[in-house]
This record gives sequence, structure tokens and C-alpha cells, in this order.
Amino acid sequence: MMYSEEEQLQVQKQFKSNLITTILVLVLFLTAALAFMTRLEQWIGAVFLSVGVCISLFLLLVYTLPVWYYYRFVTDIVNGRSREIQARVVRVADEPVYKDNKLLYYEVIVLEDDIERMLLFDANKGRPEIKQGEIAIFRIHENFIINIRARQSQDAG
Repeated sequence: MMYSEEEQLQVQKQFKSNLITTILVLVLFLTAALAFMTRLEQWIGAVFLSVGVCISLFLLLVYTLPVWYYYRFVTDIVNGRSREIQARVVRVADEPVYKDNKLLYYEVIVLEDDIERMLLFDANKGRPEIKQGEIAIFRIHENFIINIRARQSQDAG
């Protein structure tokens, strides 16, 4: 399997670390802002508060939330229901693309029972090692690929 509970725990640790860093930056700037606002000129405190909020939002939106989205994705994959399909690979994208403006995936277009489907392969795992025209067995959760196996020769025919 491409995903494990160990990977889920690593991503959770990374999320917690990023969240704690973001909160600490906000608290640090908030403390400095309050100290300036009570003892010195208020505009200095307002500057510290504004800078602190901006940096915290930047850290939250650029570093923390993408890790949270990936953690939720891995959790769904590890704990969710999955099924296997056998399909012919029509095309594998050369470059990953953002889906739902959250995570990067390689689009894998497959033909299953004469129906073309788009499956998504996690870009953090690298480009999938399957070729156009191959028949493979995909373990999927919704349209996310969990694992890819080559079809065995006894399945042919």
C-alpha cells in the first residue's frame, strides 16, 4: 500500500508543528503590540499587531492549511472504504495539477468497461510508473488511487 498509518502520524505531527509555530508567532506579536499600546505610543503597537496578523495569516494559509488538507486526504485513504478496478491506461499527465485548489495530483485517464474515467494520483508519491495502453489493477477510494498493480498474465484473455 502506498499509504500507511505511520505516514498519517507523520503528517499529523507536521500539521501540529506548523499550527504551533503559527500560534506562537501570533502570540509573540500580540504580546509586543499590547506592551507598546499600554506603555508607549499606540501606533507602534498597531504596527506590531498588523505585522503579526499578516505573518500569522501567511503561515496559516501557505504552510499549515495545505498540510491539514493532506492530513485529511491521507486519513480518508487509510480509514475509508476502497475497491479495486481493472482498467486500461489511456493517458497519464506529465505535470501534476491542483484539484479543489487544495492538493496536487497527477491525472490518470483510464478506460473501464468502455467508460473513460479520471483517477487522481498523489503528486507527493511521484509520477505513477504506468504506461499508456497498459492494463492495471487500481485500488481506489472515490477517484483517488491508493495502489497500482500490474495485471497478472493469468488474468489475460
